[in-house]
Amino acid sequence: MAFFGLTALGPQNSFDACSTNFRYIQVFDEDDFLEAWNKACGTDSLHCHRAKLPAVFKALFHGPIPANEQGVINDAFENGTFETPDTVSRDSYMKIMLHLRSEAEQESRQREGKPNPNCEFNSTSELNSALRKNAAMKRDLQT
Repeated sequence: MAFFGLTALGPQNSFDACSTNFRYIQVFDEDDFLEAWNKACGTDSLHCHRAKLPAVFKALFHGPIPANEQGVINDAFENGTFETPDTVSRDSYMKIMLHLRSEAEQESRQREGKPNPNCEFNSTSELNSALRKNAAMKRDLQT
């Protein structure tokens, strides 16, 4: 039996999954963000030292932060306003993570149905149809 939902493994659209523009943070919900916080900082912890943030993100992504998320997350937490320079509150963390997720979802909606600028096709069915028709390609296929 297969599960066809959106998971931490990525999107169901294989073209989007291979895109460097895909933001994996959009597959997580509020409970996932809290679970990662609790794993790294402790269940009842309301504050976390900045040095523990990489552990929070490692718990969230179940490994290293994907390259396309790294810069966005670092910028968000560098520019965030916190109670003290070295401490992040759980509320601030949640607010930033939910904001990043909504930004990623909005970017994904804007790209929906549009091929990547480097791609001529947005789906395998379109590519197969063009190949069957022996249509001229705008770009040469790499073999």
